[in-house]
Amino acid sequence: MDAKKKRKAVKDISRVFKFELWLRFYFLDEDDGGLKLKLSEEQMEKIRDEYSDLVELVEKMKDRELTPDVSQEVLVEFIGEKYDGIKFDLNVVPEVMDSPLFRAEVEAFNMWVSLHEKQLDENFLPFTKWLEAFEEWKDTDQAKKVVTTLAMGQKATPSSSSFN
Repeated sequence: MDAKKKRKAVKDISRVFKFELWLRFYFLDEDDGGLKLKLSEEQMEKIRDEYSDLVELVEKMKDRELTPDVSQEVLVEFIGEKYDGIKFDLNVVPEVMDSPLFRAEVEAFNMWVSLHEKQLDENFLPFTKWLEAFEEWKDTDQAKKVVTTLAMGQKATPSSSSFN
């Protein structure tokens, strides 16, 4: 696969992972001792309007008790159904998900969320704003170093003060 197609696949597939994290960040709630997504009908309508390509992921998640294993299972199932052999050639998805570039993108996003958790928690931000803020962060010199380190398969351990 050429580099341009691979970058597109990384962007599209990692977007699903990022969306799932955004959902869990804002809408995960304790229910009968377990964790479930709790969205009002108004919130579901907004997701249908703004993220129609991802609404089926929400549907797959919202009435289930969510554990890390369940979330991973739902993500892989959704991506397999929507991307592998459909949006991308067959077997592109596993190749991309095993790539250092993909892992770096997802790890960098998780790091960005951790570093900005307090600000994200204080004010609800739509998913598109999360993506915009993450891309702005990735353009900083420090973040570029982190992403490069992650893409080379090394662990990055930044301090929160170096990334605000």
